[in-house]
Amino acid sequence: RCTLLDDASYWTLVASRTDNTDDITTDTLSNVTGRIFKVNISDTDYTGWGQCVRLYELELYSLKSYFTITVSDEITHGTIVPSETDANVGETITLTVTPDEGYVLLDGSLKANGVVIEGLSFTMPDDDVVITAQFVTECEALKIAAEAAQKAAEEAKAAAEAAQKAAEEAAASAAADKEAAEAAKAKAEEAQKAAEAAQAAAEAAQKAAEENNAAAAEE
Repeated sequence: RCTLLDDASYWTLVASRTDNTDDITTDTLSNVTGRIFKVNISDTDYTGWGQCVRLYELELYSLKSYFTITVSDEITHGTIVPSETDANVGETITLTVTPDEGYVLLDGSLKANGVVIEGLSFTMPDDDVVITAQFVTECEALKIAAEAAQKAAEEAKAAAEAAQKAAEEAAASAAADKEAAEAAKAKAEEAQKAAEAAQAAAEAAQKAAEENNAAAAEE
């Protein structure tokens, strides 16, 4: 234990005061992580344990970092109330959404800092949050949904046509490849026949030459 306390390599200095005469001293420690904090009061230096004096009271606080949650004042025809107005990172925030009579929340319009909220709750990020949303009449909601469905259908049709065109091009390419292969095969067969004919002609010429040599020898 004494070795650990005396070895400065185990420790990170986060606050230091010299010739302090205040009755109460407050130090704010930022970005400090650790399970053990050492208080070294010495009449020599802070690297050794030194000659200790009496420490009457020590208070060490860990403060959470809270961020705010606000609702945009541009939202009309309805209200949104968060379960908290400030929260720490990682906390779950639930929203109570209340449209005015005759209005509904537009699907996909409920957002936290521009990011669509799935359902009515989100996890608090490490930043302040602004909630935005859009309320529309029920007729407008039906019209928007119909337009979205029509757009999705047109996109699906375009994708199907593109797939059909690609399939036709692939089939045409395959047919062209087949024709080219058949033509190449025919040329190969013709070349084989020509080679066989040339071989037969060579053999005939060889035979004729042998016969001519034999006749000349008899004379």
